[in-house]
Amino acid sequence: MNNTTGVRQDCKDDFQQLKTFKATTIPNIILILITMMTFVGADAFTVDDITGKSTHSAERRSLRMPVVKEVPDNCLPPHQRRDYCVFILEDSNQVNGGTLLASNKSGDLRTVDFELGVLLGSDKSPIDVGIWVSGTSTWEFNIPGDISVVAQLTVPTLSKHGGHDVGELKKIDFPMSLETWVTVPHFGMVQAKGQDSGTAYVHTNTSKNGTHELTANILASNVNGPLSSSIRVLVENIYNQERQAWEFTTVISLGFDVLIDHLQISYLNTILLLHVLMPFKFPSRSE
Repeated sequence: MNNTTGVRQDCKDDFQQLKTFKATTIPNIILILITMMTFVGADAFTVDDITGKSTHSAERRSLRMPVVKEVPDNCLPPHQRRDYCVFILEDSNQVNGGTLLASNKSGDLRTVDFELGVLLGSDKSPIDVGIWVSGTSTWEFNIPGDISVVAQLTVPTLSKHGGHDVGELKKIDFPMSLETWVTVPHFGMVQAKGQDSGTAYVHTNTSKNGTHELTANILASNVNGPLSSSIRVLVENIYNQERQAWEFTTVISLGFDVLIDHLQISYLNTILLLHVLMPFKFPSRSE
């Protein structure tokens, strides 16, 4: 279960880490703000069963596929609580790659789950797509100066096997929403809400070494008086057939501005919550 796992710091180009304040100047005024990011309540995490069903839902999930790998070790219940858990499940009919994300907001025990299923034919080739998505996760970030940022990602429960055809892909879309709150002392609070669709697909032409992917990429932005905010969450579960590995990535990008007369203060920070590479070989295709 404990194969080599990579945590890469050089995340994709469009999500390179930024930790800077930018400030414009007016005569005789220069503002330079240097910040550090602090997580709050990172120990808040609980799930109900081996498949990562979050506790807020009344309907319990009972898919009992064997666990092939999990990172960190023993992160799936009933073991120790973690901030996140990525895992591979496998039986004779499918292989699933999943990400479970815990709320880090103190007292919030909810999780959000993203699971991509690669459905296999009788010859073990990929023939269709399945998904399990569900839950709500809330992240809170405290920034020096008593500035707070809260992001809440919600995905309605959807369990589905079988997608629609898009070329050589089998694809399923699923709804999701992101609600955010940025509070800056003396300037107020800006709240934003975004709604979008995530996608999951399986590449059925194995000769082209295509990828199997689940992607949730959502933005919430708004303006309230002198404050504006733009916050994005990206979750990816990707299987690369050529590399024979699952790659799991979760990124939160924070941005907000304070505009007063001719002075603008901008904050940008991209937080890599996780990036895990898990080598895995699908069952050999039979002729």
